[in-house]
Amino acid sequence: MKIDLHCHTKKTKNEESDLRNVTVEKFKEKVELSEVKILAITNHNRFFKDNYNDLKNAVKELCYIIPGIELDVEGINKSRGHIILIANPDDVDIFEERINQITKDFTPDNFIIGSHELYDKFKDMDIIYIAHFLKDKQLSIEDLDDFESIMSKPLRLLKEASNIVSIGVLQSNNHRAMIGTDVIDWNDYENYTFGNLKFEIKDYKSLLKLVDKDTQLITDLINENFDEKIIVYGKSETKEYPFELPIYDDVNIIFGDKGSGKTEILNSLKNHYEMNGDKYVKFSGGDKEEWYKKLISVDKEDYNISNVQLDNNCAEKLENIITFSDETPTSIKSYYKYFKNASKNKKKTMMKSLLISKSHSFNDKIYKNLFNDYMTTSDFIKKLENFEYKNYDNDEIANNIKSLNILKESIYKKYKDVWLEENSSKLLDDFIEKMNNYVSQNVGSPSMPTETGLFNFIKKRVELKNNIQSIINILNETSNSTSEYIGKLGLKGNVYLTTKYKFINLSNKKDIDHTTLISNKGELANVITNMEKITKDISSPKLVEYTKAIAQDCNNKDIENLNDFMSIERFFEISGKPYKPSKGELAILSLQHDLISKKEYEIFLIDEPEANLGSTYINDEIVPLLKDLAHAKKKIVIATHDANIAIRTRPSSSILKIVDNENYKTYIGNMFTDILCSIDSSEKLSWKDESIKYLEGGKVAFDERGDLYE
Repeated sequence: MKIDLHCHTKKTKNEESDLRNVTVEKFKEKVELSEVKILAITNHNRFFKDNYNDLKNAVKELCYIIPGIELDVEGINKSRGHIILIANPDDVDIFEERINQITKDFTPDNFIIGSHELYDKFKDMDIIYIAHFLKDKQLSIEDLDDFESIMSKPLRLLKEASNIVSIGVLQSNNHRAMIGTDVIDWNDYENYTFGNLKFEIKDYKSLLKLVDKDTQLITDLINENFDEKIIVYGKSETKEYPFELPIYDDVNIIFGDKGSGKTEILNSLKNHYEMNGDKYVKFSGGDKEEWYKKLISVDKEDYNISNVQLDNNCAEKLENIITFSDETPTSIKSYYKYFKNASKNKKKTMMKSLLISKSHSFNDKIYKNLFNDYMTTSDFIKKLENFEYKNYDNDEIANNIKSLNILKESIYKKYKDVWLEENSSKLLDDFIEKMNNYVSQNVGSPSMPTETGLFNFIKKRVELKNNIQSIINILNETSNSTSEYIGKLGLKGNVYLTTKYKFINLSNKKDIDHTTLISNKGELANVITNMEKITKDISSPKLVEYTKAIAQDCNNKDIENLNDFMSIERFFEISGKPYKPSKGELAILSLQHDLISKKEYEIFLIDEPEANLGSTYINDEIVPLLKDLAHAKKKIVIATHDANIAIRTRPSSSILKIVDNENYKTYIGNMFTDILCSIDSSEKLSWKDESIKYLEGGKVAFDERGDLYE
């Protein structure tokens, strides 16, 4: 939960910005936008109780407001710096009285108080003190040490750093550190960096207990995330050396000696969750070249026209092209033969009234479409009649059903009329053809041809051209791109996995990469070329030759539909340009991808994610992702040597693995109580001491880092 224990609501010193002044309305708006849940109002050298109450009441449903003040303090060694005091809201009247007593003879600009006098004035109250540290207006280390030494409860002195990195250094060097906004401009409040509490705190007493490291409170809070105890093994494959491990719906850290069995715990958990049928992510640091190749690879199933928002793969059109054959027109010779014999036959002359020419053409699609319309309307009416519409406007719906029935009957009548007309014409033409054959048989001469065949000849070629043109239009005009966010590479920017879909066509057939096609580029190019030849001259005597060539190429390579013409390119991209990450960058991106793209998973088992990753990147990118998963109550178990991961993720559980001359030891505890308990004995270790010993180079490395920052 977000917390801000250093917040200004009024300009009190001349040097301060007017933008520190905030209205009640803006305060409420910004608190809601920031989602901060605990906020202390700490103006410089003045406490305004009325202002505190107004702001507190305005956000009482959103945020818990604490009274406070930021004072100019002088240490016994004459160094000067700022110390913040925050008090129990129940004691606001006493707090106001004490503040007024020490500030009445001063203005905010010239106020100063000695550190010992300050403590004497408030030592009987439940005050939390926050001193500037590793930032401007800080008391010397000697004066801060002196102030801490006179406190009856030194745990209540916190140190406020200027940024998150400084906090990491302070915490690593045994300092109790926090961060506040020290807000200067309320217009931008929601974009400040806030402190984050691991646990949900409802009131000041709970906050005080947390600061005092009340073991029972911390244990109770941690156990709110407890899920189950799982049997794990020192040797997971053979299930040897079993012990029980508590797993929390939160971050669970495993750290310690190399070769002490950290990976065996992860493998044991993996086997456990597999047997239970649970979905999990298993990540191991190291070389991610294979991960990259798999991610950019294209499978056969990817070649599907649905990826370019098409719902017809033109398989029927392509089949019609492949199986095309010309309709042969009636030859002139047939007419010549008929008329030559007709004039010689008297019987034929007598029966000439029976010789009638066929005069109808048919189009079955017309009445079939009408019938489909009729069935669609009928089905819709049935569904509507079965729908429980009595709870609605009955009259209006009943009238609509009546209108739909009229429409249905109208469609059916038209369908029947067209069907009768079409089939009557068919029967008549059939009768004519049979009569002509009958006459010819009886007079011993050939019958007169009933059709020239030219209409069907042209019709088939036009249909062929239309089918080809439809396919060519799709090949030329259809494409699509999709992008999946993979992760961020620092200042280089966001990395996306881009997939580009297009079709091979006449204009790109030479340039298109053959590896992006599922079918052979040569055959596809030939098919497209011959299709173009057909569209340019539909009357060409070589047309059948072109269609046969198309059929041969398609049959040779099983080219059946538009899927086979598709080209797919998949690559990483930054700012719209292709990008090939380095090995280290692949490690960065692979971890981000697993944490981001599989957020719906409940379990994350992560083995040394810091491999090939920089400390800054882990701190800025990976730790926030792990925290997000923890807030979503996921189970995250991480074996690591990285202090940022082991500390800044605020794990509910820390598991220490130690090996000494084949003697394996396991300790379980947490950073909040600073206790690690042996699973085999009553032995207890300090979490703080062991974390400094085993994480990232030990105490020497931490001290060196602290010296650099100081």
